[in-house]
Amino acid sequence: MRVLIAGPVGSGKTTTAVQFIAEGVKHKEPGVVVIFEETAPKYMDQAKALGVDLEEMSQQGLVEVVYVRPLDLSMDETLYAIESAVDKVGAKRVVLDSISGLEAALAPAFKEDFLESLYRLLGALTGAGVTILLTVEATEAYNQMRFTPHPISFLTHDIILQRYFEIDGELRTFVTVLKTRARAHSHDLRAYDVTSSGVVVGKRLSEFTGIITAVPRAHTPTKA
Repeated sequence: MRVLIAGPVGSGKTTTAVQFIAEGVKHKEPGVVVIFEETAPKYMDQAKALGVDLEEMSQQGLVEVVYVRPLDLSMDETLYAIESAVDKVGAKRVVLDSISGLEAALAPAFKEDFLESLYRLLGALTGAGVTILLTVEATEAYNQMRFTPHPISFLTHDIILQRYFEIDGELRTFVTVLKTRARAHSHDLRAYDVTSSGVVVGKRLSEFTGIITAVPRAHTPTKA
C-alpha cells in the first residue's frame, strides 16, 4: 500500500510520518525513514520531542533512518540505499519524507526522469511487501485541489490532505481523505491539532461551509 500525505509547511506531515513508524514498531513491524531535508540527528531530535525515540529504536534494530545527501546520488543509488535499509531491519513500513526533498536530492542529470524513477522505486518497495507513506508539500492556492507540481496521485493508493483554514481570527487545520483505491472512505473534513504527543484528530467540521477556501462561513441550516 502507498499512502500520500499532502499539506503545507508546518501542517504536521512529518509528525504523522513519525507516528506511522512508531505505531508500526508497536505492532512488531520494523520501519525505515528516508529523509532528504534534515540530517538524521536533527530528525531524531524532532521525533523525540513527540515522545518517539527513533534513536533507541534504531539501536534495537527496529528502525533505520536513511539520510540522502542533496545532489549526491542517482535514483538507482538511492533505491539501493533504501533497499539495503529495508533488508537490514526487515522493514514492513517505509517513510519517504518528502517527495519534493527526494527530487531536490537527486543529481541534476537524473531530475528529468524523476517520475519514472519514482515509479520504479515505489514498485520495488511494494513488491517487497512494504507499506509506504510519502509526504509532499502542498503548493496550490487554497481554492484549488492541486497539491504537487508532479502528477503523482496515480502512483498512490490513498491520499490524505492536511490544510489550514482561518476562523475567528485563528489559523486552524483540517484533514480529509481525498482518495482510497477500490475502497469506500469517509469524505468528512475533520479538525486536528499538532500537539507534543503527535497529531490528534478531532470533530467533523459540520458547522462551517467553504472550508476548502480557507475562509469558511458558519453553516446556516436549511429550513424545512
